Amino acid sequence: MTKTLKTLLATAGLSAVMASAPAHAVNLPCPADTGLGECYAGAVFGRGDTFTDWKIGTISLGEGLWDLAGFFGARGADGLSLSLVGATTVNSTDGVSFSHVAGGDYAVKLSGAFTGPKFFANQSLAAYAGGFDIKSAVPEPQTYALLLAGLMAVGYVARRRKAD
Repeated sequence: MTKTLKTLLATAGLSAVMASAPAHAVNLPCPADTGLGECYAGAVFGRGDTFTDWKIGTISLGEGLWDLAGFFGARGADGLSLSLVGATTVNSTDGVSFSHVAGGDYAVKLSGAFTGPKFFANQSLAAYAGGFDIKSAVPEPQTYALLLAGLMAVGYVARRRKAD
């Protein structure tokens, strides 16, 4: 085989792999100092100027309602937005954060626009990383108990001052 033919076959094979596997994603353990509950990183590549609803991972939320503050960044992409797809699809109002999400299992999907240069076979590439700070949307019973204890202490002090 000639060198030109080998190069052509290698390029075609790589292009086929890139076309058939549009996103490579990893759920990462979050670094302790970030305070994030779920972290993701990976690469998205494909043809065209945009990518839509590319699954980058999964997230499982317990029973109740949850608020998810998202922190995501990308190199080679702009206008990132996330959606959570489970029994119902939940879209973010600001692109990366969600309010009052019902518990359940969700696929995390990423959309955006490629900003980097085109590579061989008109492919674009972007790398992303980020995660969610997950908080209960409804306070825990311990929070209400602590609030009640504080109000009782303030009432007791006010009553003693009035009696003196």
